[in-house]
Amino acid sequence: MNCLDPTQMPEGALLAYLEGEASPQIAAHLAHCSACRQAAVALRDTQVHIELLTLRAACPPVEALLGYQEALLAPAEAAVLATHLDHCAHCRAELAELTAASQERETLSLAERLIMMGRQLREAIRMPDPPHVPALAVRGAQPTHLLLYHAAPFQIVIAASPITGGTYWQIQGTLASGDDPIPQPALVSIFSAGQMQSEDQIDEFGYFHFDALLSGMYQLHIQLPALSIIIADMTIS
Repeated sequence: MNCLDPTQMPEGALLAYLEGEASPQIAAHLAHCSACRQAAVALRDTQVHIELLTLRAACPPVEALLGYQEALLAPAEAAVLATHLDHCAHCRAELAELTAASQERETLSLAERLIMMGRQLREAIRMPDPPHVPALAVRGAQPTHLLLYHAAPFQIVIAASPITGGTYWQIQGTLASGDDPIPQPALVSIFSAGQMQSEDQIDEFGYFHFDALLSGMYQLHIQLPALSIIIADMTIS
């Protein structure tokens, strides 16, 4: 068989060659024709690419993997992604790359990491301490420390009460935006030195709490459907 133009070799013949089912005439031709062998290799690469796209059609976006790696997803979403990772070697490899990259940027703040994820971010501003604790600001026993923050249109009240002699603290929080209900799902996480210490769901009335936190400096991350709010410096003592 003469091969003046490798595009004249039928694709079916190239596929048969790749699968080891080519006729003796086709096999003999490709054994001596580098142009057709290159065409067969290109066809194989195209097949692999199409198969990979098909396999990964149900894979989560990289933003979701990054959120999983940073422990920023809601529990239900994280559970679904964990199940996917159990069966997807491609996503496990991608997550490993994200973890390695995260270790190289440990000096980045939580806010910087959220911006890298493409989240709309708002940093809460500390407001002056009130002269007294509002009676309806928190549930349960009245706190000894009250911190107020503002991140338009939200107001955040953080109430801290000491337990076990003041070494550990109970935190009660309220997120409010006038009379509007809090959009769901809403998740709040508390960090110390870049590591998440605890998380809680914010209910529709804006309430959340953390138990048994040591005295120290913390960062708070509130994750709403369309917005992340950061309290970058919150001292509990």
